[in-house]
Amino acid sequence: MTENLYTALFLMVIGMISVTTILLFVVWGGRLLIEVTNKYFPIEEKSIQAETIDEPSRDIIAAIVATVDVVTKGKGKVKNVKNLNK
Repeated sequence: MTENLYTALFLMVIGMISVTTILLFVVWGGRLLIEVTNKYFPIEEKSIQAETIDEPSRDIIAAIVATVDVVTKGKGKVKNVKNLNK
């Protein structure tokens, strides 16, 4: 009985060690792949310039008014809409 228990525990420990080792190799391989990819195939960063808009479009104003109407259940009113990205 105890011999079977020792054999079972031994196999469990060996299995856990092998799974942990394989997972470590997978993680290290993934990190290596990411480093090689970033080194030899870097992503070019493009600068995005914000467009200057004086007033929001009619579609945006309509969406804001509809949202305020739904959220406040018809009690709220939009008085002014202005662009804050100036």
